[in-house]
Amino acid sequence: YGDEEENSTAQVRWRRVKHCISITQNECDVSQETFNLEDDYYARVRAVSANTQSVWTESMTRFSPEFD
Repeated sequence: YGDEEENSTAQVRWRRVKHCISITQNECDVSQETFNLEDDYYARVRAVSANTQSVWTESMTRFSPEFD
């Protein structure tokens, strides 16, 4: 997940969610990292296999933990 840098509105600061790395499910709970209901966040994912990985797919808009 990511949020905007404090000093720049164009740059997203991405943060890893360690328990969401190398998972085999189609979803992962990030609620412990995005618990502040007053903040909105960006999301990005990619697929990884033994020999290759996809490009990152990033959300175009932020999500709200309270509503999304």
